[in-house]
Amino acid sequence: MNGSRGERQGPRKTLAVMAGDTIRARVRAKYLDLRQEQPGLTADMILAALSGAPGYTVTVEGAATRIAVNSTGATALLNPLEEEQQPKAFLSWQFLPANGKKLDEDGGFDQVSAAAAISNKTGVGNHEVLEVEYIVKQKGWINLELDMAGADSYEAESRNIDVYFDDFEVAHHHGLIVQEDSYYPFGLTFNEYKMEGTLANKFKYNGKEEQEEWGVIDYGARMYQADLGRWFNVDPLADSSWSFTPYHYVANNPILLVDPDGRDFYIWYENDKGKTVHFRFNGSNAADAPDNKFVQQFITAYNYNVENGGGEKMQAIAGNSDIKIGVAETEFSSQHHLGNIYWNPNAGAEYENGTVVSPATVLEHESDHANQRATNYKQWDNDSRSNKEELRVINGSEQKTAKANGEIPKNGVTRTRHEGKAVITYGPTSNKVNKAATQAHQKRLIERAKKALDQNQ
Repeated sequence: MNGSRGERQGPRKTLAVMAGDTIRARVRAKYLDLRQEQPGLTADMILAALSGAPGYTVTVEGAATRIAVNSTGATALLNPLEEEQQPKAFLSWQFLPANGKKLDEDGGFDQVSAAAAISNKTGVGNHEVLEVEYIVKQKGWINLELDMAGADSYEAESRNIDVYFDDFEVAHHHGLIVQEDSYYPFGLTFNEYKMEGTLANKFKYNGKEEQEEWGVIDYGARMYQADLGRWFNVDPLADSSWSFTPYHYVANNPILLVDPDGRDFYIWYENDKGKTVHFRFNGSNAADAPDNKFVQQFITAYNYNVENGGGEKMQAIAGNSDIKIGVAETEFSSQHHLGNIYWNPNAGAEYENGTVVSPATVLEHESDHANQRATNYKQWDNDSRSNKEELRVINGSEQKTAKANGEIPKNGVTRTRHEGKAVITYGPTSNKVNKAATQAHQKRLIERAKKALDQNQ
């Protein structure tokens, strides 16, 4: 290539790439300074002379090299180029993301330097090796090429320079990722791609098989439409969720809940890697539980109630494979809602008579509601329309577990009506009020409520 002659473009290679791929390219480069070329002394003659061909005389004059043609007397003096005079020739790369969003680092190059100059006999046979390496961060295309800046990019006296590239190599090392699919909460995909030449994985959102011809996901019991966030078929357990449409998916809460087969819910929690996962506790698999704070607090509360002689409803749920109750952490007061328990492992309850019960006892209370709803739905539904359901639990499982945990005397009661407030205790099994933490908790909730009110105005 020669910028002064408009010979600026060399070989080019464009590759489709995926996240995790590594691209490496290398090429050998040399250049010949033709600024002092004289009539009758061509670039081929200079290369022949430097290669030791007969008929030429090569002499060293300081840092320069003089070449003479014996038969004609034509000569040329090859001077080392200053940095600003060196040819602007490159092995360059540009990355084009598939989503159109450019990265901070979307291109680069390795430039020919003085190490590639042919200026004396010692330069013959030596090439400068240019190399680039790029680790792909997202799906897209990478373009690698050999190019040279135009003549207007040089000083006038440094334009006539021939640059030679040899052995241009490009290596595409595929990453371990064969396919990647990103999802919106309800399962619609975006920014998805797969490695070329591989079979597509159809088991996508929640590990369920995609039925491309129908545009639905096969959950076994029902077909799911991720673009609508709705089931294609009626819920076979619709009677237990009368407040929702029979086509709803996970009570419209895909962040917290998942429906493994189209019929019921599982628990989800965030592990130490920030990933939302679930664990199902059956009362006897505590050893298999993850080292997650909330899960361990739940198991601690369960064991505390059971070992003290309480926790009857929690045991009923854990021991019945047909009952699947969701338990999720909340920073507010614990409650049962639509078959799920939202439990605050730090909040017990203080009642109108001064009795304080632990978060473990509160958990048993909410478990009783969940168990009744799952096993005797019509009765639960009827009693929930009045105060009967709350009084049943207060006078039943709440009293029994509070007595077993030593929170009220054997002939005492926790309360006589459905009133009380959340208080922060010293742990899931404690009924001792942490006053400072309770005040801070109540203040935080008030501030949050005010903020929400201001935003709605």
